[in-house]
Amino acid sequence: MRVSLVEDGPIIGDGACRGLKQHGYAVDWVTTNADARLALKAETFDAIVPDLGLRKQKRNSKKM
Repeated sequence: MRVSLVEDGPIIGDGACRGLKQHGYAVDWVTTNADARLALKAETFDAIVPDLGLRKQKRNSKKM
């Protein structure tokens, strides 16, 4: 089963990623909404584990 983990906190993200992998899941960990959207366009996931506290980001924002 392939899981998309969206978490910007390194401690929580690392722990969640390790735990999911220990239980046999393939995990793609991203840290921003923009990266999550890109991953969803590129891959098919069986589940998404979102960071409910992740700040909303503008869709058309550009990185400087």
